[in-house]
Amino acid sequence: MSYYPIIIIPDRLKKLKSALPKVPKFQEIQPRSPKAPKPLNMRLMITEFIVILVLSRGLILEPPIAIGFLIFGLIAIAIQALILKNTYPSRLQKYEQALRDYQPKLEVYDRLKAEHDQEVQRLTSPEQITEFRQRQLLDILRATKLNDGNNSKARRGMCEAKFAKHLKRYFEQNIYERLTLSIPDFDKPYSPDFAYIDRGLNLYIDIEIDEPYTNSKPIHFVGADDRRNQFFSQRGWIIIRFCEEQVVRYPRQCCKAIAEVIADILGDRLELTRFESTPDLPKIKHWSRGEAILMIKNQARDRYLKSP
Repeated sequence: MSYYPIIIIPDRLKKLKSALPKVPKFQEIQPRSPKAPKPLNMRLMITEFIVILVLSRGLILEPPIAIGFLIFGLIAIAIQALILKNTYPSRLQKYEQALRDYQPKLEVYDRLKAEHDQEVQRLTSPEQITEFRQRQLLDILRATKLNDGNNSKARRGMCEAKFAKHLKRYFEQNIYERLTLSIPDFDKPYSPDFAYIDRGLNLYIDIEIDEPYTNSKPIHFVGADDRRNQFFSQRGWIIIRFCEEQVVRYPRQCCKAIAEVIADILGDRLELTRFESTPDLPKIKHWSRGEAILMIKNQARDRYLKSP
């Protein structure tokens, strides 16, 4: 179930809310402390002896082969022990050299790791994240596709002229009317009811006023404007849809809702300072096609259009 105001933010702007700077990956490999050598590796030799013993017992049906295998294994272990004993001095010397080299390597690693952690902390600080998102925002807004005309022949709703005065009161030169955007493979363009445009930032907002019916035909019901919304959203426009009753009864609150969207996108609440004493805009349920037909029968628009 959806409610007015309907606010549609392009995907790239929505993702920007959680975007974070790319953090460099630490590439250095931590040096390992060298392991002191032993004259003999008794655990290995015992394991080898047990394996040889088990294998030789498995050849019990052929005793000569089993005994020969056992003797051969014992000789191999003895030779291995002799080699380990003879090479122990050189292995000890290499270990002592590796131990001397280890500490400087560890110090270099620790320094590089500390520098990396410091850079990550800097990049992920609130100030850097805000600056990163601001840069990304400007890049995204620069990609917005602009209108290609300003002479729309679209019919105006009866409440648009009154609402225009409120929009221009609060947003002055940023409000535009009669703009058009050409639709590929279609003769008629789309025309926003109003557009809020900050040309310095390239921020474009499509402001729509939705009536539940006109000429006894249901319009703007749930799903009816999906294709149009997608068209504007894909071109980088933000979409704010008010229902007609809201702009008739609460025009100042509607302007506050626009200012809140601008403040949320830009991360700057300056636009909201003029609305500190203005209550929030009451929400109104978005009607289905069946509900719009029922509203036609009950002449629901008369209830608010003819109210003082």
